[in-house]
Amino acid sequence: MENRLLKDIIGWDTETWRKFLSFLENTGIDFRDKHVLEVGAGNGGLSLYFVMKGADVVCTDLVWRDGITENHKRNDVADRITYRQVGINDLSRYYENTFDIIVCKAVLGGIGIAGNGDLPEGIHEVYQCLKPGGYFIFCDSMHASLIHTAARKRFGSHWHYFRREEIMALCHEFTLVREHYYGYLAPFTRILKDHYRIRNFFGKLDSVFFEKILPDSKKYMGCFVFRKDRTEPAD
Repeated sequence: MENRLLKDIIGWDTETWRKFLSFLENTGIDFRDKHVLEVGAGNGGLSLYFVMKGADVVCTDLVWRDGITENHKRNDVADRITYRQVGINDLSRYYENTFDIIVCKAVLGGIGIAGNGDLPEGIHEVYQCLKPGGYFIFCDSMHASLIHTAARKRFGSHWHYFRREEIMALCHEFTLVREHYYGYLAPFTRILKDHYRIRNFFGKLDSVFFEKILPDSKKYMGCFVFRKDRTEPAD
């Protein structure tokens, strides 16, 4: 995948967060003709990814940004995407048992910060909007190590960093299908003014060394696939 397209899909820290795309490729799910909803779209990168995979995509965000449609127009897919300004807590006002896949990237950790929604309610909304057998696929920043926690306190962070047990509790209505964890060094580039080359170097070093030796609990990006199970027919 060319660098410009990768940046349009991922948006930042492409060396680490591109691994979410590899994770998606390895889910075993055929995305063609699937009805997909992106929550908290930001620049609409995942909508771009899924429409290029042949999915029917609805792109949503609580706060609308011109960059969403600009990103899609630049890649000639804007006319193949449906847009709606709506937050995760109001999804079922418009959709119910509708989507094969609901997806988001680096969204859940910001919900509930500064009063912008309720996360457990939002996850239930996702459940309501999926068809039986549908998938909730997401990645977000994890609690990781004590060093990560200390750095966040020192340099400030308006985000919630999850432990695995929190993810499992939030998604208790679903069945876990797949999970994988990535990254260790890359977040520390913020201390170095987030220099692009250093960030990419750290991401590569994570891939060849730290991700191989560290336990998942020390890695800072978690990727998950949860399934809404099909309801059993009544007797």
